[in-house]
Amino acid sequence: MDNRNVVVNEVIGQPETKKRKMMDLQPMHQVKQESNLQEEQGQSTLLLPAFKDEYKPSTSHQSDATSLQSNDGQAVLCKLCNHQYIDPRFLDCLHSFCLKCLDKPEVYKTSSGKQLRCPDCHQDTDVPLMGVSGLCKDFIATKLIEEQGKQLLPQGYPTLCQACQEKRVAVAHCKNCEEFVCFTCKMAHQRFNKMKSHIFHSLEDLSSGKVPLQAQMEKCRHHAGHDLCMFCITCQETICLKCVAFKHCKPNHDYVEIKTAAASCRSDILKVLTPLERNAKKLQAAKTLAEQTRKKLESNVAEVLQKMAKKKKSELGKLTKRLKILKDKAESVAKERSEVLDKCWVANTNATKAEFILKRVRSMISDEDCHDLITLKVQILKNLNCISKKKAESVPLDLTFIDFTESLSSGNNLGELVFEELWGLKNEFGNNSVLDINFEWVKAAVGRLNGDMVVLDGLTNTVVTLTSKGVNKGTIKSQDPKGIFISPVDIALSSSEHSLVLDSAIKVFDKDGIFISRLVLPKDVSSAKCMDAGGGKIAIGDQETIMLFDEDGSNPISILAKLIDKHIAICNKTQSLIYTNYEKSRLVSVDFSGKENFNVSTVVNKKSVKPTGVCIDKTGEIYIAVHTGLERGTGEIHHYSAEGSYVGLVTKNLYNPIGISFSPIGELMVADRHSVKVFQRV
Repeated sequence: MDNRNVVVNEVIGQPETKKRKMMDLQPMHQVKQESNLQEEQGQSTLLLPAFKDEYKPSTSHQSDATSLQSNDGQAVLCKLCNHQYIDPRFLDCLHSFCLKCLDKPEVYKTSSGKQLRCPDCHQDTDVPLMGVSGLCKDFIATKLIEEQGKQLLPQGYPTLCQACQEKRVAVAHCKNCEEFVCFTCKMAHQRFNKMKSHIFHSLEDLSSGKVPLQAQMEKCRHHAGHDLCMFCITCQETICLKCVAFKHCKPNHDYVEIKTAAASCRSDILKVLTPLERNAKKLQAAKTLAEQTRKKLESNVAEVLQKMAKKKKSELGKLTKRLKILKDKAESVAKERSEVLDKCWVANTNATKAEFILKRVRSMISDEDCHDLITLKVQILKNLNCISKKKAESVPLDLTFIDFTESLSSGNNLGELVFEELWGLKNEFGNNSVLDINFEWVKAAVGRLNGDMVVLDGLTNTVVTLTSKGVNKGTIKSQDPKGIFISPVDIALSSSEHSLVLDSAIKVFDKDGIFISRLVLPKDVSSAKCMDAGGGKIAIGDQETIMLFDEDGSNPISILAKLIDKHIAICNKTQSLIYTNYEKSRLVSVDFSGKENFNVSTVVNKKSVKPTGVCIDKTGEIYIAVHTGLERGTGEIHHYSAEGSYVGLVTKNLYNPIGISFSPIGELMVADRHSVKVFQRV
């Protein structure tokens, strides 16, 4: 029994309604609700729906068997019969199936009987006048099968007969039929006068390369045995030399060699294909960003629910009702935002089909076949035109923000949910503030767990320590000549909260400002201009290079960074380095091995802004200080995602922001020329 028929019959036997359900798109998602807050464990979880790909090939006809594939991943296995292709034919969507598998109108044709519906993507194809046999041959898959016949035989993989349905092992290749044949079919050739003269080559000769396996040129259907070697431009069809002499004569017909016509065809397709491949990358990037954004939303929502669960446990019995209201609200907002991101993700799923079509077309125009390429030109350009209309949907990154602020007062008020990221000025030190502190040029400021901050004044070459209320605890000085400042350019805090001052070397001071040690810079560092520390690592920006090493100076790594300027930040969560370039208006991220994660232009509302300081919050989100104009007072702080996408504005109207950093409690510290400004979420 033919196993291919068994597969088809199983599909035929299903009710019509079930077949329609298999082909219809599924609902986007369903949200699973929790019945309680898991009192025993004291935790809450929000189950958000997973994305569903609207363009996903059907698996109803696939088995667990491994598909035959070429070296570049091109499948040569028919998805309908689950066997190696036999006379594969293209549909308009560029999917291909065996001719006999497609010739099943009761299963795959639409109600009109004049169209085929692709079992893979459900796109319709008009049936030619001569039936499905008039569909274009998949010349790519056919050649792959023939090539695999050579490559797989030495490893013991049997090549199947292409002439019969019994799936016997092939023993030879018929040059005239261009098919692998079994012993029975080979002997059958001898019984027919028209086939006695066919030439056979053994599989051993083919696999060894002794006999080349080359497809013959297509034959003319009007003049038997004559090659289709010309192309009539007037009639837009391939012809033989006899056609040229009798039917397609000049001057009424204009014709060229088929290779010339194929070259022109490839050129026409390439003009459309190349820009669309770039657009497909944008679609894929937008789709990926939508998925990453949604995952980030899930992570943030889970963190919020955990905060609320912790608060509930401490006040259990009194605040259960209030907590449930807040939880329901968080889940409701999360569901609404998830639906928005779902729609955005679905809008960008066209990237999947676009990638398939572009890859398929690229392989077609790279092939030497001329006749079939010309025949498929209309379908190819139609598919490429369809892709050109798809644009990447922007992803609303601000939807990821959600937070819970605890109430400081006792009672039934747990706190409030915050759905929008808002920052407010908490304190300002210097610049005629209440406290008697004056700065000439604040370049950097970093904070400790106890609220103290360490500030670098780049004009007076001094480093001072302030309390959380702005009280001056004193200037960091050194009695040791090795610790005296020459021209400090940046500061950071070590894992033990010691002050690291980048000067002619890295000079280390304890929390009381007492000099501890001097860390000599690696020999490769010629002109250090910025520094950051975190996760036991120190990163120094040099001339087109970043030096990354352990806090004790060991394990130095040199990373190429041609755009490195005066500001850098270490992201421990993603194991990456983030830096800015003021003149070129760039924000760049590289991992610890030097591989570039992103390199984006700092453009807001189509206007280029100049970035200075950069810092990373605990979730990996990026914040940069920018100058939007040459005038003082036009400085701003901008928020970017961990993937380098602009999220939104944090604050504006800053005098001249330079270095920025996050304190251990999440406050944003801005070195704003003559003062240090401390911002907090409100």
